[in-house]
Amino acid sequence: MNSSTLKGLLIHLAIIISIITLVITIYFYGFLPSTTNHGETITVPDLIDKNIGDMESELIERGLTFEVSDSVYTSKYPPLTIINQFPRPFSKVKEGRKIFLTVNRKAPPMVKLPEITDKSIRHIRAIFENLDIKINKLIPRPGPNQG
Repeated sequence: MNSSTLKGLLIHLAIIISIITLVITIYFYGFLPSTTNHGETITVPDLIDKNIGDMESELIERGLTFEVSDSVYTSKYPPLTIINQFPRPFSKVKEGRKIFLTVNRKAPPMVKLPEITDKSIRHIRAIFENLDIKINKLIPRPGPNQG
């Protein structure tokens, strides 16, 4: 290989590297920030303890969407109340971001009641409390092994 071919190769290599660097710079500093709304954020509202029907318009006004990702039942909240959300309240997100919600069910789920015969009242209350079942009235009756 003579020196003129090597010199030509190096010049072409420098031109290619310059073009690639220019394209990368334009992409990351020109195109990408304009298409991703770089620096523009929306504050996520606090939706916890709100009814799911009441908050939809609030999210639409802010340019956000939502999806119910889970539903649980607890007697501590009214039905269809938002119990948890992601991203967390007051987080900064982009416009159009989907907010994932955990909502309290309308009705409690069906649960299989455990065997409670021959157990103390304190033990029965603990079992029911863990299952989130309220006891309105407890009438103790002697079991078959008791007099």
